[in-house]
Amino acid sequence: MGFDPISELESIAQLRKPFTPSLGSLCIAPHNTLHYEGSGGVFVRLTSDPSDKRVFLLTCAHVAHPPPAFPNRAYTRKNTSQPREDVVLLGTATYDESLGDIMKLIGEQTKSIGTWESSLSRIPAQAPDEPSSRTDRRKELTDLIAKARKTITAANELHSDVTKNYSFTRSRILGFVYHCAEIGVGADGYMYDWALIQLDLDKLEAGNFLGNKLYVGASALFFLSGPSR
Repeated sequence: MGFDPISELESIAQLRKPFTPSLGSLCIAPHNTLHYEGSGGVFVRLTSDPSDKRVFLLTCAHVAHPPPAFPNRAYTRKNTSQPREDVVLLGTATYDESLGDIMKLIGEQTKSIGTWESSLSRIPAQAPDEPSSRTDRRKELTDLIAKARKTITAANELHSDVTKNYSFTRSRILGFVYHCAEIGVGADGYMYDWALIQLDLDKLEAGNFLGNKLYVGASALFFLSGPSR
């Protein structure tokens, strides 16, 4: 997807993040059951062969095939003649919530600007002999207003981009179910509940794919690895 989760404005980075295939809050859903949402855990490669460019997302079987919408049985897409079971980035609820977060931020920043402008209007006009505290307060308010306006502009641009390019679920397709295990307890006593989503490489190349790097806030990334093999 086409948004960089790292931004010079922390609030905008948080808003952009849901629309990127980055770990931490990666939300996915089967295309045909958008109200069943889950997340992915790690990006993996199945081979070290450099000619095999495929990248997979490891998730839970109950995310790829949520019951009761899907039968509990093993599934593998063995060839391209099989219909794809597409998986999208952001199900219905998370997509709506992410758009709502953008509008909420715009509203909060607009309200803050009004408060700061009111405070600024009560400060006397600048004079050569004014106290330094008054000068500092005027600059503080002016800087806060400028930063908030910049944030609003960036949030409005993000909202416009998202609604223009990602409103339709097909535009948010990230890949398809490659393998889904049957959910159950194995002979070793461990629960088996995993699936692999094969990612569409053109979607990753179109954006800023970070692999197994986890965004942790404050414009920082936590480096896990690369997709794992």
